[in-house]
Amino acid sequence: MNTYFFATVACGLEAVLAEEIEALGIKARGIKCERGKVIFHATGDPSQLIKLRCADNIYRILAEFQIGPHKSDLTQLAASIDKLHWKRLAFQYSESSSGICASASRRGEHAYSRFDMIKSIEKTLEKHGFKHAPKDADALFIRADIDGQACRISIKLTNAEFRFRGNDRIFLKGGIRPTVAAALVRISKPCKNDVFYDPFCGSGTISNERAAFPARRIMASDMEERAVWTAEKNGRGKVIVFHADATKMPSKSASVDIIVCNPPWNKQIAVGDVQKLYIRFLSEAKRILKPSGRIVLLTDCHEEIARGAEKNGLQLIDMYSLSLHGLHPKVYELTIT
Repeated sequence: MNTYFFATVACGLEAVLAEEIEALGIKARGIKCERGKVIFHATGDPSQLIKLRCADNIYRILAEFQIGPHKSDLTQLAASIDKLHWKRLAFQYSESSSGICASASRRGEHAYSRFDMIKSIEKTLEKHGFKHAPKDADALFIRADIDGQACRISIKLTNAEFRFRGNDRIFLKGGIRPTVAAALVRISKPCKNDVFYDPFCGSGTISNERAAFPARRIMASDMEERAVWTAEKNGRGKVIVFHADATKMPSKSASVDIIVCNPPWNKQIAVGDVQKLYIRFLSEAKRILKPSGRIVLLTDCHEEIARGAEKNGLQLIDMYSLSLHGLHPKVYELTIT
């Protein structure tokens, strides 16, 4: 079987997801990165795609074609949709035999909006016996993306439980979603002998993603009691969770292999003096790291992390630039010089 897919990912982490797809063993080929997407052919078992941890959603591509910029050109979109075998697709990919939920995006100069695109999709599928269903229904999710004159039609194969790891996780404000946490873990190059530590654990999202890989020990801490309780509940016994200030860590000197974290950005979680926090945290991190140890972190406080690294004699490498919720954080790696 040779099927065409794309997976969505946080903008800036496309290369990390592409690497994960290659490592998954689904015989993927023709991997291509676009903004927020990785497109590929899967010649192996496509059910293996649900093992992807860096992807927010997975889509099967049904059709690709050229489309004009005028509103009258939406007849091309309707005609391409009309040719597809929707009853069979609904049977394969949804719990509903008649419900559809359409979404659309466009980039470039067009005389029509994405709402016009959605209306065209829904009107065409009405002829096939489908009707609009709410987003939380067991409907067939259809997506149309137009970039310039290139149009792609796809169906979504995953739901919110895929990217949020079920429906029973607790998430606190200021955290990152599991798929971004999974990318940070992958960037850290997990090793089965690692002593791993997240000293700003919040809900425990990063440490939970690390628990998907073997490790000698996985630790997580936070100075907020609610965060410690939440991380412990989410960790389900796979993570050692404790109360600690990231500027006064209880770990022994030279005892940790890798620190992966998402320190406060002074946005959703106010911390006052971010510069002081980063300098003191990195000082402690340097103390507890083994000589070959590393820090991988995500922050949009670029000047503060650079100053903190300089103050503590740490080498700072700018690895990935992201776009998240209107902000532009970066993934940094820090090592002892």
